[in-house]
Amino acid sequence: MGTASNIIVGVASVEVMYPVGGSYTNIGYTKDGVTVEYASTKLKTEVDEKTLPVSSHIITENMKVTVNMAESSLYNLDKAMAGSVLTGSVIAIGGGVDKTMSLRIIGKNPAGQDRTWIFPLVVASGNVGLKYTKKSETIVPVSFDILDSAITMTDTSGASVDITTLVLTFASGVVSPSPNLTPSVYEYGVSPITTDAYVKVTVTDPTATSIIATALGVNWNLATTVQSGNIVIDAADTLTKLTIAVMDAGKQVKTYNFNVVRP
Repeated sequence: MGTASNIIVGVASVEVMYPVGGSYTNIGYTKDGVTVEYASTKLKTEVDEKTLPVSSHIITENMKVTVNMAESSLYNLDKAMAGSVLTGSVIAIGGGVDKTMSLRIIGKNPAGQDRTWIFPLVVASGNVGLKYTKKSETIVPVSFDILDSAITMTDTSGASVDITTLVLTFASGVVSPSPNLTPSVYEYGVSPITTDAYVKVTVTDPTATSIIATALGVNWNLATTVQSGNIVIDAADTLTKLTIAVMDAGKQVKTYNFNVVRP
């Protein structure tokens, strides 16, 4: 008999990094799932004395990722069209620039933990047809051809460990080790003074392989014990969501949320 718990049902998130070496951006909602395809062509060695091949050798390998993006943002449109160039709020088409990007797909494995595909080098391919109609969403279809690189599929095993310390240094010069982090608590409120237009974050977590701070749509890649740059805080009486996402090798991301409000 089979094992029902090994059956996977559910969606996956898709993140694109452009240019390569930058930060990943989530493409948002999708339609009809995400497909990862693998194909190979082989040379089968056949001899007169045998009816079956005596050996097999891989000649070529091909991988492709296809997804229908439900969000028609300029960012998504630019990444779907191989030869487009996005500058500000304008997409120019016809320059023949083949963008090389990185792709990350995060779904679930049978244990309910993250299963992450990393494709370090991809290019968009295929046709992009945009249908404008009152009967359905305008979908942005995209296919990514995978180029030769260190492709991996990794299953995580449990959550990352809690960070050791977190220090917030505000624009006024006030250094605050508070809120004091409580084990298994991942949301806190922070109230700097009115003139604090930015905050710098220092995270201590020697086991972390990735530390990303995000506020107002800007990502900061951090290293343990190294202070971030100036992370902008929104205007007075406005909530700024500051998130710190920490991941250990082979573990699930652990996210800390700080609700920052200048009085």
